[in-house]
Amino acid sequence: MAIKEKIEQDLITALKAKEPRLSILRMLKSAIKNDEIAKRTKAGTGEEVSLTDDEAMALLRRQVKQLEDAIADFQKGNRADLVEKTQAEVAIIKAYLPQAMSDAELEALVDSSLQELGEVSAKDSGKIMGAVMKKAGGKADGNKVREMVLKKLGG
Repeated sequence: MAIKEKIEQDLITALKAKEPRLSILRMLKSAIKNDEIAKRTKAGTGEEVSLTDDEAMALLRRQVKQLEDAIADFQKGNRADLVEKTQAEVAIIKAYLPQAMSDAELEALVDSSLQELGEVSAKDSGKIMGAVMKKAGGKADGNKVREMVLKKLGG
């Protein structure tokens, strides 16, 4: 089942049960709709356009990133109530994303990318990161990949 349909189905269930996750599901549905409208406008057609699962996952990752940035700001402002609420929202969104790679799997991916590219230096970290992120297929955090690549390159 597509991510969009899963979110819509869960939204209906949350509405009926009056669950606390209702607001975050509404926000996700709205964000998906906004991206579809932007995609339709960009395509220049008036036809209905739907996001692919990859596009929807990218949208969910952006939402998680925004919320994690907000958590950091809330922590700086000593707002424990908002930190807790936002962490719960992040957990709801992450449930729709694929399971993240373990450190061992990610390290193996970085090592294989380094071997494929041959002799590389710290200046080539962008190339390596691109190759690793492509192979990871959205299952790896970019910051984690960057840290691991720089560690391997001794930078």
